[in-house]
Amino acid sequence: LNSRKISAELLLARVPEAKDFLEDIIKQPLERTFEPIDSENDKCLLCGLCYRACEKFGANAISVIGRGAYKVVTTPYNEANPACLVCGICAEICPTNAIKMKEDENSRTIWQQRSDLIICPQCGKRHITKKTWLFLTEEMGLPADEMLLCDECRKLTIAQSIFSCFKKA
Repeated sequence: LNSRKISAELLLARVPEAKDFLEDIIKQPLERTFEPIDSENDKCLLCGLCYRACEKFGANAISVIGRGAYKVVTTPYNEANPACLVCGICAEICPTNAIKMKEDENSRTIWQQRSDLIICPQCGKRHITKKTWLFLTEEMGLPADEMLLCDECRKLTIAQSIFSCFKKA
């Protein structure tokens, strides 16, 4: 238990913005006992969830660069990476909200890359980038018309098909 607290305090020196998150994990209050480290992103714990999710998804657009206190998660050369699908899976899985994704009604921007969002044919909501849709349908073989649906409409369609099965029986 003491080693977990010391590890959390070391992480706190790197990511002071993640204090609440760290305290929640170790279930006790933390104090700043180590000198703060000047890091590029004061929320990133370097947990690796984002770049592993990106890798599993098949994009490999981000990775860890640097060593020691200067280690950061970023794109190669800290520039827009054409391999990025602008899907936002890295931002969704980040436990400390360290990855900044901006989304307006027409587009999504992440890792210095902007992409227009495709419209859901049922409700008209823009929700997925063309690169993500193409990857899901062509590379992963998922049904194209299903992937055009936003999450809410996809869930509704599935629920309706399940309900219609019970109705027939």
